[in-house]
Amino acid sequence: MYRQLVLLIILSALAVIFMNELRYVLQFLSHAQAFMAGKLGEIIAGGRVGFVIRHTIALIAIPVILGLAIHVIYYFIKKGTPPYLMHIIWVSWIVITTTVLLVR
Repeated sequence: MYRQLVLLIILSALAVIFMNELRYVLQFLSHAQAFMAGKLGEIIAGGRVGFVIRHTIALIAIPVILGLAIHVIYYFIKKGTPPYLMHIIWVSWIVITTTVLLVR
């Protein structure tokens, strides 16, 4: 428990120190989601249902692409499946979803 508390303090301090860089990363993720949803708008019909489908696919695709990139890099280095890959995908999905919700 103490290690997790120390880790939380260290990560919070790093977040404060690198606040500008984190803001750029979160803005990039938000813009990437909007860009992907816009490009999917050329394929998927408009309307409320099309809006929901486009944004749902965009929210799912970015963490999956991130997880796939991590898996490929890890596979070429260690020749196996990376541990906690689904955890990384879920955390990235939560971060992207929160960012998109806060930006809009």
